[in-house]
Amino acid sequence: MKKLLLIATILCFSASFAQEGLSLSRENANEKGMTPLWPGCRDDTNAISCFDGKLRKHILTHFHYPQESIDRAAEGTVTVDFLIDKTGKIKVTAAEGAEDRFLIQEAVRIIRDMPEMDPAKWGSKPIGVDYSIPITFTLPKR
Repeated sequence: MKKLLLIATILCFSASFAQEGLSLSRENANEKGMTPLWPGCRDDTNAISCFDGKLRKHILTHFHYPQESIDRAAEGTVTVDFLIDKTGKIKVTAAEGAEDRFLIQEAVRIIRDMPEMDPAKWGSKPIGVDYSIPITFTLPKR
């Protein structure tokens, strides 16, 4: 039984790294100390916290509440899934959550406006890293 489990583990491990377009989840990449480098984080000793800080600042700086959504009093949280690929480009893979399409479009725009990064690396090989970011839209109090 142990041999069968060992063989299955080796086969799964080999298959997952045999793929050309290897990508890791953010959690797995962070555990292994691999993260894309945001411009301005190259010399930072803690690239992960620098990335997180730059991402938060980017979202706050580029956030615009769509007028159409304000007119309808639409609120909600949009979760945007995206990949920072092995070339450092941002690719939105999904966006869902809010019922208002203008909120979804705005959340996607914010992520697509992120700068190109230095990709994460597995050894010396560039890899993609998947992210999932919730962006909450709350109407300002009047």
